[in-house]
Amino acid sequence: MRIFTTLVALACAAFGFSQLTNQNAYGAPVDWKTVAEGSNSRILTAGQAVITSPVIWQSYFSQMVGDRNIGDTPAPLLCNFGTQDLIVVHMGQRPTTGYRTYVTSIERPKFGVKQVNIVMMSPPPSAVLAQQMISPYVVIVANKASGQYDFKWIPVINNQVSVFGGGGSTCGCTCPCCASGQCHGGHPGGNGGGIVINGNTGQVVSGGNLQGNRYPDICPPLPSVPPAPRRNGGN
Repeated sequence: MRIFTTLVALACAAFGFSQLTNQNAYGAPVDWKTVAEGSNSRILTAGQAVITSPVIWQSYFSQMVGDRNIGDTPAPLLCNFGTQDLIVVHMGQRPTTGYRTYVTSIERPKFGVKQVNIVMMSPPPSAVLAQQMISPYVVIVANKASGQYDFKWIPVINNQVSVFGGGGSTCGCTCPCCASGQCHGGHPGGNGGGIVINGNTGQVVSGGNLQGNRYPDICPPLPSVPPAPRRNGGN
C-alpha cells in the first residue's frame, strides 16, 4: 500500500510539473499593467498600436488629441521605452455611451507570439443610453520580451459588470481629475487570476486580484469627440 501511495504521489508531481512546463514552454510571462483609458480619442477607427519610442508616441498622441501639428500637445510620460512597450487599443467611434475596451491578459499561445487579449464591451440592445459620439481607448504598458505581438478581440455584450484586477493607479500631474482622486483605482492588469466576466458571448477572465475603480484618463484628459457633421440638405 505504501508503494502504491508513493507511485500515486510521484505521478501527481510529474503531472503538475508537466502542466507548469507546458504553461511556460513558449516563453516567460509578459508583465504588464493598464495605465490609462478613456472614451474621447480623436482616432475614430478600431485598431491597436505598439509604440516603442518617445518620438513615435508623440506622433501617435497628437493624432489621439487631434493636434493640427505633431507636438502641439506634449505626450504624457507613461512608460520607460528602454525596457517597456506602450500599447494603445482603440475601439473606434460609437454612437452612444456604454461601449468600452480593455485588455484582460497577455498570453503565449505558441513560440514567438505574445497574444494580447482585448475585450470589446458593448451595451445590450435594450439599454437606454446617451446619444453622443465616443471613441473608447485603453493604454497598457508591457515589459519588453521576446516574440511578436498578436491581438485577439473578444466581443462581450454587457454593461453591468464588476471588474477586478490590477493595482492602484498613480498620476503625478495636478489636473482636477487626478488631484481629486476620482479617477484613481484598480482595473484589469497583471497576470494573476481574476473574476470571470459573464457576457452573452462567453466568459472573459480578468487579470489581477484587487477590486477598484477605473484607471485615469490620459492626463490632461483628451478633448471630447465632436459630433459627426451633417450633410447639407440631409435629415
